[in-house]
Amino acid sequence: MRNKKILRMFALMMAAVLSVSALSGCGKSNENSGSDVLSEVTDGAVMANTPVSDASGEALLNFIKTNYAASELAEDYNQPLYGLAKDYVFEFECSQEAGNVAYKAFKVFDNADYENITGMDYCTCDYENGKITVAPYGALALNENGSYNTKDGTWGSLNQLYLVQYVDLTTGADLERPIVTPFTIEHDLSAPAVVQTVDENNSYMLKWDEVPGAVEYRVYEHFGDCAYKMECTTSNTYASVEEFATQKKSENYMELLHQDLGVEQDGLAYMNTAAKFDDTMKDGYFVVIAVDANGNQSGISKIMDVRDIAGRLPYTITDTVIDVNISSVEDIPAYVDVTMADGSVQKMVIDYHGAPTYTYPDDEYKMSIRAKVANTLFDNFIICLHGMKHADVMANASVITERQDELLSKVGSAEKTDIAIQEVPAEDVPDMPSVEPTVEPSVESSVEPSVEPSEEPSVEPAVEPSVEPTVEPSVEPSVEPSVEPSVEPSVEGEASLPMQLMNEVAVEVQQEINALGADNVSTVLYASSDLQAWLAMCLIAQQEVIPVPVEVFSEAANVEYVASVLYEAHRQNPTSGLFYDVKYVYDYQALKLKYVEDTDVRMDKTKQEIDAAKRIAGEITNSGMSDYEKVLAINEYFRLNASYDHDSTATNIEDPTTLS
Repeated sequence: MRNKKILRMFALMMAAVLSVSALSGCGKSNENSGSDVLSEVTDGAVMANTPVSDASGEALLNFIKTNYAASELAEDYNQPLYGLAKDYVFEFECSQEAGNVAYKAFKVFDNADYENITGMDYCTCDYENGKITVAPYGALALNENGSYNTKDGTWGSLNQLYLVQYVDLTTGADLERPIVTPFTIEHDLSAPAVVQTVDENNSYMLKWDEVPGAVEYRVYEHFGDCAYKMECTTSNTYASVEEFATQKKSENYMELLHQDLGVEQDGLAYMNTAAKFDDTMKDGYFVVIAVDANGNQSGISKIMDVRDIAGRLPYTITDTVIDVNISSVEDIPAYVDVTMADGSVQKMVIDYHGAPTYTYPDDEYKMSIRAKVANTLFDNFIICLHGMKHADVMANASVITERQDELLSKVGSAEKTDIAIQEVPAEDVPDMPSVEPTVEPSVESSVEPSVEPSEEPSVEPAVEPSVEPTVEPSVEPSVEPSVEPSVEPSVEGEASLPMQLMNEVAVEVQQEINALGADNVSTVLYASSDLQAWLAMCLIAQQEVIPVPVEVFSEAANVEYVASVLYEAHRQNPTSGLFYDVKYVYDYQALKLKYVEDTDVRMDKTKQEIDAAKRIAGEITNSGMSDYEKVLAINEYFRLNASYDHDSTATNIEDPTTLS
């Protein structure tokens, strides 16, 4: 049994056993009767039976809001504003007291961590005639030579931004919780929606969807206090680190080093050098812009931080020469320690196919193998073997290569895929209806600590790349809000478009959960907030469209936070299907996902998995046991019936003839 399957079934059995004891302990009903059952199982984890019948979906939504607490973040949020003019100026009516501290009332950031990565202040805050104005100043701009600060009264090349309010506009006092308004700037071209990942050689790679009208894409890296340098240009919708200028310079350095040492250069000693970051240099942040045939540019993409995947980027072989004593070919190492870009050490499979071997005339029980590291560019790794004759090793070489092939078939060449949720308009998602663009907003505030548009904003498209579906995605969470700005309906008296979609999807989710058996879902549903409960239910029900209206979940204005909650919901709910290629469709305030498995297939597997977990749990535990005894029983079951792949945790790893 594979490790992932073991952990999945273990989670299901634990949930099944503990849920029964929790329900019986609380005196709650676990019948599939539509009763609302909520029992705490562990810190921050809850389970619930869902309502059974409701044609509108309102019962399900009310149940979630009633039984799950709102997220607890450090910020409050307003509705996002899309497609603002390049020279857009925010205006806020305020008191004299607030005007006196206008200099600290607002800041603008280019990232959802609300940190000044580039060291720039992107705006000025001025007070006059009872109003604070927030205007662009010294904004970042990019061209073919790199970056510069523009003071032309525009937001420059910036695209996705966050206006953060720190001061109460009535009293002038500091707000207990800052208020964030995400906004985008309109440019000649859509900003590329970029994802960072690794290629087949585990080299750092940026990928994006084609931008309509673009003939070229430029990749920049941030360095120093407030500057970007251009790493490469390409007409493709991807760029590997091997194309980066910094990488080419480092490879040239290696050539010179080999020449100085008088050593033949037969392989790379380092990989991903252009992605190796140094926090003192403020590097390792990448952005992409699109350019059309007339030289018009898009805004910059979201900032990609290589630190998020640095643990997956091989940097150098920890020890390039290793001595090993062997008595059989099985003792020849299968793995080598590789130092990653973040300094961690991981074991990678050695590629022995075609590896040259060397003999030593003065010692027939000694030989060397120069092998590669599988799925990397490293090919100068030397292992010195002691204890067997060269002829005996070569006679049994197939044992080594077959073992390698088996290990690689389990590991695969790319075990993880990074998904960056990007904001796109409905017309960029083929299977969603388009929405007529609305009027550009005029943002004015009276004495309210918020940013309220008087009209619906227009949209500025951005495109998200498709990503190979390999394993579960993972992203760590960040922040949350509580202000709930209303979404004005397009027609007076009607629900807003996001809410209409929310109600429709809620009905579908409820139907799927009922089909599984509400008591079954309650057994395995875990969530720490109302937003996460909603996302978890949608994932279990294999919903390709998941609405997250800001008027229901105010924190959903921060799309990056929604992404983190989505991934956590996926990890915490083992019956969720694997998904990829995630987009945030801002016309509908909804996530659009693609799943690896067919919906019917996944739902059938979910029911089988839950049934099997409950059956086995019922066989190995009973009501007379304590929770501790039940956990021990489950652990014992897996000890006797499952096994781990111990080869994957081996401590070492691999003239001339060659191994076949």
